[in-house]
Amino acid sequence: MMLTNVANNQDNVSKLLTRTFSPDATTTQSTTSPPISTLSSLPDTAVSSVETTTQSTTAPPVESSSQSIDTTRLSTPTVCLRGQLRCYNDDNEMVCAAPENCTCQMTSVNAGISAGGFYVNPDCTRMAHCINGSVTWDDVYSCSLNAQCEEQNNVRRCYCKTGYHGDGKTCLQLTNCQDVYTEAGINESGIYTIKPTNWTGSPFPVYCNMAAGGGWTVSHNRI
Repeated sequence: MMLTNVANNQDNVSKLLTRTFSPDATTTQSTTSPPISTLSSLPDTAVSSVETTTQSTTAPPVESSSQSIDTTRLSTPTVCLRGQLRCYNDDNEMVCAAPENCTCQMTSVNAGISAGGFYVNPDCTRMAHCINGSVTWDDVYSCSLNAQCEEQNNVRRCYCKTGYHGDGKTCLQLTNCQDVYTEAGINESGIYTIKPTNWTGSPFPVYCNMAAGGGWTVSHNRI
């Protein structure tokens, strides 16, 4: 009887093992993904593609435009192009300009001088010039005895008196139309003021014909 029970138990165990490991039996399969390939194991073309997609997308550097910017009208330029100066223009704006176009500021008298212009102090004893953006003073400036210090057309300087011609520092007496033509260098016909030699009266106007060599006194009216 005992041998029979042992045989039965072995038979049951055998059946149990058969059901457990049978190919038909339902088993749980692993869902673990295969290992991911590294870049070193990829083909060269694949690696190149990956590298391309990971490159920086930073925009290319902007080229310097210092040579193309119009700096001649900047209100506060800090750097000027070669051959230009940082100076004031006629509108009292700080700009970059060619030296010959620069005005000059005279803070001591609160006045400005246009490019190539001049300034004369109130008593006509000093004259300053604006040259290439810099103020240059004449060594000597004074009016001729035949001139007077005054302002005409908003310009103050020495002006020759009536009957004289010159720059105010030197004034020549015009005695006839020939003097007007040769000494004063005037070649347009018109009315001019002269004071003939030995004439003791005041200078007076005459009409001078400057045609055909010029200097012809046509008529005059004594004052």
